[in-house]
Amino acid sequence: MGEESLVAQTQFIMVARIPQTGKAAKVPEITLDSPESIEEFRKGKERALSRKQRAASSLSLIPPNNDEIQYMHNLYLEAKDMKIQKNFIIKQSTISANEVSNDNSLKKPIDNFKW
Repeated sequence: MGEESLVAQTQFIMVARIPQTGKAAKVPEITLDSPESIEEFRKGKERALSRKQRAASSLSLIPPNNDEIQYMHNLYLEAKDMKIQKNFIIKQSTISANEVSNDNSLKKPIDNFKW
């Protein structure tokens, strides 16, 4: 058998709800009995606060500010310009058989052509 080593770690978010109301239920506090468990509990509180802050600034709740609006508008204009350029290149590189047969400049004899 080889040496054991930690390969993964995860955190769980556990919630208790009152079935009739859907509100948070009171649960007994966890017993923190080691420096490691105290540190993990502190980190969990930080992660919970971070999740709440991200949720509070979600676009679902708060509209974009002027800088964000301008940034999105610029992205839209760049994408639109790229699409126009792409379509122009495609149109320029696509020549139909009728265009070729009607274009007199393409009917010039080729000098020094040998069969």
